[in-house]
Amino acid sequence: LVVLVLQLVVSFAYFGTQWTIVGTTLGMRLLGQRIGDESDGRAITWRQSAIRWLVLGLPALLASTAVYVPNIIGLILGAVGLALLLLLLYTMAQSPSKQGLHDRYAHTIVTRARRRAS
Repeated sequence: LVVLVLQLVVSFAYFGTQWTIVGTTLGMRLLGQRIGDESDGRAITWRQSAIRWLVLGLPALLASTAVYVPNIIGLILGAVGLALLLLLLYTMAQSPSKQGLHDRYAHTIVTRARRRAS
């Protein structure tokens, strides 16, 4: 339980800070992507960041419980988490703007990052 709580705290601290303050994570930066508000592309708020993280993070947390809870309950929770992550991927693939449920609920969109002139 302590490991799961610590995982939640560290995960939100990283993703919340990166999405809200920087506008991108290290992986998104490598892919040339940036996250912004869907209406105007500006930096997202902490509220948007929290909603996006919850919709993305809770299924991932459930999927990881199979490692920490070594019985049938952990296996079931892990399978549910994996199914929810697959649902998020499916909603992204079906959306014309490639917004998954996490982006729709948070009113965010991932776009190409603008390159700066050297």
